[in-house]
Amino acid sequence: MKPEANDVVVIDDTDEAAGAIANTATDAIVIETEDGEDLGKAELPDRATLNDDGSVTLKLVKPVTLRIKTGSGKERDEVYESLAFHELTGLDIRLASQESDEIKRTIVFLARATRMSVARMNVLFDRLSSRDVKGATDVITYFQG
Repeated sequence: MKPEANDVVVIDDTDEAAGAIANTATDAIVIETEDGEDLGKAELPDRATLNDDGSVTLKLVKPVTLRIKTGSGKERDEVYESLAFHELTGLDIRLASQESDEIKRTIVFLARATRMSVARMNVLFDRLSSRDVKGATDVITYFQG
């Protein structure tokens, strides 16, 4: 949500009483909304829940069912009604950065954040609605903010 112009306060660290001259290279400027929240800080989607352990659970708009086949030939269905995301580590970011294709990079980010294999996330990603993909990437952005 973008704040209205009258909701923005610009604060700098110059001391007008001492006659300080603003030096744009060194002065710090902080832009805050009236409630003190920094502008630009990523927000979680409305259907996401911040958990006590710092993880985020995103309820999917359209649940997805994957049929999982094991090496022994057994099959089972896994229903994904929500995804649990965890904050990425430096290793997660480094591994995702190795992908040159943007979609593949997104899939690696999502796999690492949900602690799911990349192979499984590839299949799940292809079945997610565009709204769920957007919600999932918004959660990743929240952790990076």
